[in-house]
Amino acid sequence: MTHCDTIIDLLLEARGEPVSGSTLGRRLGISRTAVWKNIQTLRSEGYEITVVKGRGYVLRSVSPSPVSREVLRGLDTVWLGRDIFYFKQADSTNRAAKELARKGAKHGSIVVAEVQTHGRGRLGRSWESAPGGVYMSIILRPDMHPAQVTLLTLLAGVAVIRGIKRACNVEVGLKWPNDIMVSDCKLGGVLCEMEGESEHVDFVVIGIGVDVNCEASVGIPTTSLRAESGGYVSITGIIQAVLEEFEMLYTEFQIEPAGFLPEYKKYCLTLGHMVSAQGHRRSVTGRAVDISPGGGLMVEGKSGRVEEVVSGEIIHLR
Repeated sequence: MTHCDTIIDLLLEARGEPVSGSTLGRRLGISRTAVWKNIQTLRSEGYEITVVKGRGYVLRSVSPSPVSREVLRGLDTVWLGRDIFYFKQADSTNRAAKELARKGAKHGSIVVAEVQTHGRGRLGRSWESAPGGVYMSIILRPDMHPAQVTLLTLLAGVAVIRGIKRACNVEVGLKWPNDIMVSDCKLGGVLCEMEGESEHVDFVVIGIGVDVNCEASVGIPTTSLRAESGGYVSITGIIQAVLEEFEMLYTEFQIEPAGFLPEYKKYCLTLGHMVSAQGHRRSVTGRAVDISPGGGLMVEGKSGRVEEVVSGEIIHLR
């Protein structure tokens, strides 16, 4: 625990009453000047701390940014998100998470950024990542065959849906495989990346991006939780809810990998739609009728033949 962590805990315990610099210094074993420097650091992180002349410091509000201590406070998980790597700005949380995983970051570690300068979606697309969104990556070291990793993308989508519904009660759905949608507007997405060998997974990084109090401008219809709910939504609250739901789903996944698919299908806006699936080597057009046990999209063509689509661009046809 850092000095800043302890200061926030002590100010929270005071419940709006001033705490003197000398009291804080005595509790931390540091000088009043060092207390002041830590207060300045906390202010730069977004904490509103005022001074009552002659009495001390008062915490008016905690940081709205997803700094580690705020994510951890109230996070109800056993192993997920207990190690947090927070960045004020990152080029990509997935890239940072992969670097950390290669250096030995633990299973269940997460990377959180306030802003991404080079956020990415599927198929190498860029995604605008302005302040006000959830930009998070989860590091997993699963004992599974690489073929099962596709399911983790879908599972993460369900965790995001559950978390959003719980945190701000906005009705959201999924466009196969990984787009988070409100009707025809994109709210965010999931990007799952793996490193390993043909029969072995070294680690998996699951990137999650959600427009919370900002709205991306990327040439397609987009929305935000703020726009849909009609008010400010806590980014930290969304992160906590998603992590808690993901841990529950992942625990069940280890026992029954396809057990979450009925719930995924319930949220999947693609099922029942006429779609065009554009792959690297072929395209398939037809009605999306099911999700396979491996997470593929089952598309029924005009001839009645059903084909499984496992990757590519999915376009909903009207």
